Amino acid sequence: MNLPAPATTWAVLWLCAAIAAAVFAVMLHSIATFPGPGRAVGGSARRRTALAVAAEIAWATIPIAIMAATAVPAVHALLAAA
Repeated sequence: MNLPAPATTWAVLWLCAAIAAAVFAVMLHSIATFPGPGRAVGGSARRRTALAVAAEIAWATIPIAIMAATAVPAVHALLAAA
């Protein structure tokens, strides 16, 4: 199996890490700056957002788990090649 040169692999790894950090920074900024319409209202909106919070946690956790599951073998291969 032909693997790219270790320097190239590390450069791509850091590039992906930088892109992921930028995406998460923009996401957190958007969450803090633009609260959803249900957050400003009390009472019944609180019941509707309880389900939304659970859905948001699931929508965030599942891709992170997928990314971690694919990153672990890739990092092991990267370290074995170095």
